Amino acid sequence: MRGIAWVTALLCLWPGPPVRAAAAAPVSAAAPGSTTVLAQAAPAPPTPLPTPTPDLRPRALVVISPVAFEESELRAVLQALRRRHARIWIVSTQSGRAKGMNGGEVPVRHTLEQVQAEAFDLLAIIGGSGAKMYLWFNPGLTKVIQTLHARHRPIGAIAVAPAALAHAGILTGREATVLATPETLKLFALKRVKLQSRRVVVDGKLVTADTTAAAEAFAGALAQLLPARTAAAREELRPPVAAGTAAARPGSQATPSPAAQPRPGD
Repeated sequence: MRGIAWVTALLCLWPGPPVRAAAAAPVSAAAPGSTTVLAQAAPAPPTPLPTPTPDLRPRALVVISPVAFEESELRAVLQALRRRHARIWIVSTQSGRAKGMNGGEVPVRHTLEQVQAEAFDLLAIIGGSGAKMYLWFNPGLTKVIQTLHARHRPIGAIAVAPAALAHAGILTGREATVLATPETLKLFALKRVKLQSRRVVVDGKLVTADTTAAAEAFAGALAQLLPARTAAAREELRPPVAAGTAAARPGSQATPSPAAQPRPGD
């Protein structure tokens, strides 16, 4: 009996087999000063901005002399081009306010030297007594004419202004007309232009007219050759004036101020 009691006493004193403590879940250490943030859903991607649509309206370049241009010719050309939804830039040999033969004025923001000719779809050269002095032999205009002619763009000139086309060499062997003066007839003969007696002559994409009286017919014939979309966009969209200059506003604001009735022959 004593032996059983002794064993029983030992069993009461034995703490039993060691029990392994349950491993605690690992806790990642937070960076000092950080705040615990509950998991959130990924934010929605930002809505992309719409891509600007290029303006594909055809671009027309209208050249006038800084003084003594013919307002009625300019007015007829601008109206015909606007009916074709063209964007219009009026340029000259110098910037400022160009003065017409009948008292009208037109703001000119860019010169011929600033023009990137290949960015235009059409060229119109306005006549007037100032064209002989400022436009006929102007190197900048000659370059613009030759560049656009090489790209098969419509080119037009009225009254004495076709002399500038003859000087540039694009009328050689072609039919054209001009206001008949000793100087224009001599230049046409020198450049072997096939002079015609019609008021308006269309030879391919070249349009010429002999007097201011033919301004509306000239403008209509030239505007008909303007493409519905700019041809420059099929090659490379480029600004129509040299970089670093103020952007030209299309010619809607450049309507000649009211002037006297047009005089034929200028």
